[in-house]
Amino acid sequence: MNRMTLKGEWLTNLLALRESGWKARCMAELALIDDLLPYLQKQAGEREISGLNAYG
Repeated sequence: MNRMTLKGEWLTNLLALRESGWKARCMAELALIDDLLPYLQKQAGEREISGLNAYG
């Protein structure tokens, strides 16, 4: 199986360090994924990015 994996828990844990509520962290996580999506797709090439469907 040739795929990349995006672990949402990593982003959640990273953003949990911010002193903000869960709604603000959720919005920041979605904005980050939106910004990173072109780079992630370029890096993955033709491979599937597992875990990405949770964001879209």
